[in-house]
Amino acid sequence: MLDEGILAAICLLCVFVLLLAAWKLWHCLTRSPEQCSDASQPLVVRIEPNEVLESEALGLEAGQTLKRRALPCLQREDSIRRTKVAEVFDSGVVESDNTQAELSHGTIINLEVVSGTSLGASATCYPGQSITIGRLPTNGLVIKDAEVSGKHASITWNSQNSAWDFVDLGSLNGTYVNDQLVSVDLSNGGSVRKPSLPVELVGDDVILLGSSSRILVHIHKINDDARSIPSTLICPFEVGVAADPMALRRGGKRLPMEDVYFCEWSVGGLQEFGLFCIFDGHGGAAAAKAASQILPKVLYDMLKVDSRRMEVIKNADAKDVLLDAFNSTEAALEYDYEGCTATVLLIWLDAGRVAYAQCANVGDSSCVFSVDGEYISMTEDHRLTSLSERARMLKMGRQLREGETRLCGMNIARALGDKFLKEQELRFSSIPFISNVLRIKQESKALAILASDGLWDVLSQRRALQLALEAKDGKCNTGGITSKPVSAKSIAEALLNKARTLRTKDNTTVIILDFVNNSKSAIGK
Repeated sequence: MLDEGILAAICLLCVFVLLLAAWKLWHCLTRSPEQCSDASQPLVVRIEPNEVLESEALGLEAGQTLKRRALPCLQREDSIRRTKVAEVFDSGVVESDNTQAELSHGTIINLEVVSGTSLGASATCYPGQSITIGRLPTNGLVIKDAEVSGKHASITWNSQNSAWDFVDLGSLNGTYVNDQLVSVDLSNGGSVRKPSLPVELVGDDVILLGSSSRILVHIHKINDDARSIPSTLICPFEVGVAADPMALRRGGKRLPMEDVYFCEWSVGGLQEFGLFCIFDGHGGAAAAKAASQILPKVLYDMLKVDSRRMEVIKNADAKDVLLDAFNSTEAALEYDYEGCTATVLLIWLDAGRVAYAQCANVGDSSCVFSVDGEYISMTEDHRLTSLSERARMLKMGRQLREGETRLCGMNIARALGDKFLKEQELRFSSIPFISNVLRIKQESKALAILASDGLWDVLSQRRALQLALEAKDGKCNTGGITSKPVSAKSIAEALLNKARTLRTKDNTTVIILDFVNNSKSAIGK
């Protein structure tokens, strides 16, 4: 009898498990693809306070897209050129290896939101790049509208036709270009959401997402004479990035990559501002990834306020903006046992196209400039062995003991995150060092290096600058560079190779800004 009872209990348990699995399958099939997204994806949807209130008022769950009633379909197939289905990209803006080559004969597309809840938002894309549009903050153009899907649409440069292709990424509420439906029509009972066929965009097209968010398309032609490009759309320098997680020993297993970088000219569509950052995580990469999303958004939200943006340009000083951005990012990072360094370089242009640079940092990633042969350090080292940190702690009345080089196992005293350590040890800080403003005239020969500590562990700032300038002029063969001047990316790769040769044992990320190469090729003087 005992065996029969156990067998019956096992059968009942199996029936319960099968019923539970069937219920979960039915629940997922009746929800939208956005709600049933793969839980393994690292993307976390963050809803701003005002968005939560709007969602609650509409009876929506956080992250849910509001289903609107169908609009009339005004399809004119013969007037829409369709080509092969474009690739769906996973990040906001993606750049191909041919961007610089295509820049000489392509077009620049500028997107301006002219109606809806995100009125005034804008974004710019160059030949060889692509951009995604949607509600999530990871998109290149963020539309805070409950009827817009998380990743609603993409625009991609078509090099074969030298044109911009628009694709709806299977949005819930569809997309219209000039009142013509370009997404898969679900109003007649269809259930499969998939990308639409591409539609070629031209100047003055109007894109409608949902029922209220309209985007006006501006397209600027690039002629051989770079002076024909609208000056406000041109980055005044060439940017190159190289990164490698490295290994503890030659041929050994690569280290987990905890460096995260952010590079953007026209921050959030503000065409006179550029932002370049390196976040070096410790205890994991989560805090660094979060900071790389939060800080640029916070900075943009402040600079899009006309009075604050004009104050920065008028006074030629962004100290208050940078300090507030760090403080807001620190407050938003809820990581008890993870943190990151942050080196943030803000560059802006005045009406005369003179560039201004100002840097803020916590930790041991550094930024250094060479301007007309003059060496200028833009950061402060916050390792415990540095004189500045020892002086700060002495001023607090909590000086380091003789031979003490770590606090709670950390060799740096300033970082973002690490909430638990900061509660236990008051000498930890998130207050950044902020540099003086550096003025760079159009005729100046300038080059900047931003790098994580993997580079600075094996090279001094002066030596790194010397190698970068030699590589730029084709005077060294570091990393295979030979006799002719090279691109900013090649300079970054040369420094990365040098760090690898010198056996650095930490993640290494190098960002190069070359103010001469791009001024010759893309900016008319």
